Amino acid sequence: MTRKNLWIVLFASFLLLVACQKAPELTITSSSNIEFSADGSIESIAFNANRDWSIIPSDSWVSVSPSSGKASNGLITVTIHCNANTTYEDRSAMVTIRMEELSQSVTIQQPANKGVVLPKQVYDLQSDAKTIDVEVQANVQYTVSTSVNWIKQIGTKGLTSKTLTFSVEENKAYDPREGKITIKPQEGNIQEQIVSIKQAQKDALIVEKNSYDMPYGGGVVEIKVEANVSFEATTTSDWIHHSQTKALSSSTVVMNIDENSTYNPRQGKVEIKQINGSLRHTITINQDGRIAVSSVELNETSLKINVGGSETLVATVKPNNATDKTISWTSSDNATVSVDEVGKITGIKEGAATITAKAGDKTVECKVLVCIPVSSVELDKTEYVLALGETAPLVATVKPENATDKTVTWISSNPEVATVDEAGKITAVKEGVSTITAKAGDRTARCSVTVYCIPVTSVELNKTNLAIVVPYSERLVATVNPDNATDKTLTWSSSDYEIATVDYTGKVTAVKQGTATITAKSGERSAACSVVVYGVEPPDAVDLGLSVKWASFNIGVTAPEEYGFYYFAWGETETKSSYSWSTYKWANGASNKLTKYCSTDKVDFWDGTGSPDGKTVLDPEDDVAHVKLGGRWRMPTYDEWMELYNNCRWIWTSRKGVNGIKVISIKNGNSIFLPAGGKCDPDPEYRNLYGYYWSASINCIASFGSGSFDVSQGWTPGSRYKGFSVRPVTE
Repeated sequence: MTRKNLWIVLFASFLLLVACQKAPELTITSSSNIEFSADGSIESIAFNANRDWSIIPSDSWVSVSPSSGKASNGLITVTIHCNANTTYEDRSAMVTIRMEELSQSVTIQQPANKGVVLPKQVYDLQSDAKTIDVEVQANVQYTVSTSVNWIKQIGTKGLTSKTLTFSVEENKAYDPREGKITIKPQEGNIQEQIVSIKQAQKDALIVEKNSYDMPYGGGVVEIKVEANVSFEATTTSDWIHHSQTKALSSSTVVMNIDENSTYNPRQGKVEIKQINGSLRHTITINQDGRIAVSSVELNETSLKINVGGSETLVATVKPNNATDKTISWTSSDNATVSVDEVGKITGIKEGAATITAKAGDKTVECKVLVCIPVSSVELDKTEYVLALGETAPLVATVKPENATDKTVTWISSNPEVATVDEAGKITAVKEGVSTITAKAGDRTARCSVTVYCIPVTSVELNKTNLAIVVPYSERLVATVNPDNATDKTLTWSSSDYEIATVDYTGKVTAVKQGTATITAKSGERSAACSVVVYGVEPPDAVDLGLSVKWASFNIGVTAPEEYGFYYFAWGETETKSSYSWSTYKWANGASNKLTKYCSTDKVDFWDGTGSPDGKTVLDPEDDVAHVKLGGRWRMPTYDEWMELYNNCRWIWTSRKGVNGIKVISIKNGNSIFLPAGGKCDPDPEYRNLYGYYWSASINCIASFGSGSFDVSQGWTPGSRYKGFSVRPVTE
């Protein structure tokens, strides 16, 4: 093979490989909905399939040829054969083509077969006049005609009628006669239907009824016969007996029916036939079987009764029409529990027995426990007087000693005053009166309980006067008298929480300068301490040769190098334990729901209603430096921080073990120290590593570390709820 031929073969192989790797495709090119005629026919469908395929019809009246095939690049055609629809209902089926994971379907529809159907085509009548209903089932229009004038249609019904009514005149002749009713469809090549009416002659052998239903217990059947010919009555069933022989002119045949002792219904025949003639009638005797008991139910399945006591059990037999609903009662131990014929049980002696009720072959049981009853319950105490919180036991004695169940239950008439547990232990809960009841069986005993309180007579404090400096704390100690007072609970309160607060332990904390009264109360008694709060010594105002003087230390501390635990959110004047949007004063729990200081320069957000307030600098009442120090002290603005930075040297240093920045004025050489207090978020972070200080300008903060300083402006509101340090300035 030459190199050129080799390249041709390789290229052809490549093209074949690409063709083989083509994605599966299955497309029906013919109609996806085919309608066949009612008598069936053959149609075809066409499709494309590039993989092996199979085709499956959903119903047996549709067949397909071929039912499978190989992949093809051309159009594939299959033949669909539809059987004739012999039903009178429209029908449909699906033909589904499957190819790997793909499938396509064609809907096959076929209309109903048209025609007229008569469920009953022969009517045998006696010679007297009758009215008959002829049922017609049709899905086409039709006409009705009769072959004789003694059969007449009554009324004119629409073509959709299913029942036609005809009157048949009395046959006064002595020969039977026959007429025909013709139901002829008015459309299509559909066969007409004929109803045959056969009427006996007047003197035929006639019985009143051809069937008699008898109860299982048997009885007498009187078969009324009208005849002008001689006849006899015979039966092949041994449980049906002809009780007498009557003359040929007799009009009543009496048959005796035996009782059916089985649970199965049965059927017998009596034949009334003409003697020496062909006239005869067969009478059917249907007799019910006995109705068996399906179940027996009791109103109780377990009982407790006392020796000598009685109860009556009620049994219900199902079904209600059971043949024999007689109930028999038995006891498994008559010496312990007796039972009579109506289900009354009586306890004879202590013990247990099973009472059984039986009807038919069904039974139900009731477990009966016979007890020696409790005759009395006695308590060791009938009255108690208890202090609040005190406990006391009650002992119950149950008689007689051999009582079957000596279990005692305890009940308090007023559990809010006195409770009692399952052992009879009483606990005094609240001042008042309650009755404790012990019950065993149907006997009880009672004890009256009176609960009283030992009142508090006095409350004493270790100090009645206290001087304290903001922000320090001191704990007061309260003594409640007497030692055995029932309730020595203390409550603490301050007359002015803006001056001094007090917690549940008596710890008093100075808030701001002023006076307040701290009160400790227990019961109806109280004691008070007068508290004088002195404000924090204001810091020195250091002149750095700038537009404002800077404080020598931060808000909340008394020395330049002190960290303190004084962190404030922007625009708040108090410290707190948690810093988040949910605790921020000027937010409703979200950064886009601010209620104050909502700027218009797109660096902040407001609450979405009304107009933003446009405030960019804190009001005095929201400036923590002004609130804590008063006078002309306040927080520095962004411009004042920048002035400090641009006119001073910033040196990272340590002072008394505290890192921070020493700020030295290049104008007059004076200096201040800014400790690296970190931030509270929620606990102090980066303490001794970085300093974070608020400005009074909106969203501006001064921050510094060992080698950097920055006054950031244009922060998102995500900062203002955080806790940072504050260094005041004054005019």
